Amino acid sequence: MNENILHTGLIIICLLAGIVYGKLFCGKICPFGWIQDWLHKIPSPLKIKTFKGDKQLRYLKYVLLLLPLILPLFVSDAGKSEHSAESTPSVWTIVILLVLAFSSIIIYRPLCKYLCPWGALFSLFNLIAPYKYRIDTAKCNQCKKCSRVCKMNIEPYKTPNHLECIRCGKCKTACKAKAIYTGFKVKK
Repeated sequence: MNENILHTGLIIICLLAGIVYGKLFCGKICPFGWIQDWLHKIPSPLKIKTFKGDKQLRYLKYVLLLLPLILPLFVSDAGKSEHSAESTPSVWTIVILLVLAFSSIIIYRPLCKYLCPWGALFSLFNLIAPYKYRIDTAKCNQCKKCSRVCKMNIEPYKTPNHLECIRCGKCKTACKAKAIYTGFKVKK
């Protein structure tokens, strides 16, 4: 099978899943997310939940999403490269991977929060996806347990389909009032 057809097919499947489920791909399927989750389980006294500039830094992934569209406007001879993509990793690649690995130990999913262009795209799908997180306002007592367990630092009881929500389900599990529900239909 032609590799381009395989890659294109995988991209189309991921995009369709994103359109239907939003960032569920990020929370449940993405291998980079899994690796970061495992690294974050390593005990460290340096762990931080948030820091000054966290919210502003999250916009970087949207810039990185647009970069492939903007970059060719400023680069001559786009498509011509002296370097092969299949060459051995550069020192910079190794340094970046090590920084991301260390960051994942102290910050929950830094690649997802700040750098992943796929996550930026899927976050937009959270707004239109038919699969939704919903709050039963009659049951929600605004105890904020959902917010305390959310490692993406959002308030699910206020904005259950927030752009940053990776749909991991921790908020739903933490809600003793069973006010958070998910699915394609609105409860009656």
